[in-house]
Amino acid sequence: MHPEQLELSGIFSERGLMKRYVSYFYDSDFYFFKEKLYNIQKDVEFIYNNSFKKIIDDLNNNDLKPKEHYIKFDNGDIVAFRSSQLKSKDCMRAHKENPVVIYCGLYGQSSYGFGSEKEIIISLNQNIFNLFFNNKYIPDGNSKLRRLKNEMTEDKIKASISHELAHWIDDSVYKLFANILHGEKDPIKQKELLSFGTDILDTTYFEIQAQIHAIAQLKKKYSKEKWDSLTLNNLFELYPPLADVIDKVYKKNNKELAIIWLKALLKRLNREKLLGLNMIKPLDINELFKECLKSNTVL
Repeated sequence: MHPEQLELSGIFSERGLMKRYVSYFYDSDFYFFKEKLYNIQKDVEFIYNNSFKKIIDDLNNNDLKPKEHYIKFDNGDIVAFRSSQLKSKDCMRAHKENPVVIYCGLYGQSSYGFGSEKEIIISLNQNIFNLFFNNKYIPDGNSKLRRLKNEMTEDKIKASISHELAHWIDDSVYKLFANILHGEKDPIKQKELLSFGTDILDTTYFEIQAQIHAIAQLKKKYSKEKWDSLTLNNLFELYPPLADVIDKVYKKNNKELAIIWLKALLKRLNREKLLGLNMIKPLDINELFKECLKSNTVL
């Protein structure tokens, strides 16, 4: 038994589904075998430079042009790649097992990287994208506005690309989702299996695997001194999808699940040497959740 399992599983001792959920963090040999960081930086750079770079450069230079200059197709496409164009060893291995098309653009859905669908979607946040184009400028005076601005940065977009590629590699090389679904075809049952009964897929161990890839991507732009100065709230601002998890959990009125997710995320951050010194100081979890909810925005 993992040394932290007693502490965490006790929270949900009366909930069978949650007990099963906790066991996936600490009792699954398959999970520990699979969980690792992939070396995919060259492909993250390739995808970003050939899709979103022009938009972000013009935004940073206060030289935004009409949307049609960047997005030339009615369906929101900027560009599409075939996975055969990727060059890292991990992505080449995934392509051999499961070739996909990678669509980059502005869509009515968030980014999506489960390779069993034979496609990866990398999408800018449509609402925030429109906000920038309508107002041209968003001040950064508080946490909410900083999160809005951080949705449209090079660092965040590269983090999203890394997140989705990690999902694809997990699915293609290690058959992660096939092992979870065991051939189940019903969409409702699939959702329950993938979320381990919690109804919040974003807190699962395979989502943490992808979240860690996104955080590792963010860290590349920071000196050790600067990274060590960041708090968890700062991290949640830099990568707004982390705050989105808190928002979803609170809408389900399941604070205990948020605590499990946060502890598992911190443990993995520590293992990958991504945990800055300010992130390990004594933490008031209630204050963290309160700040995330206060500053998180769904437009």
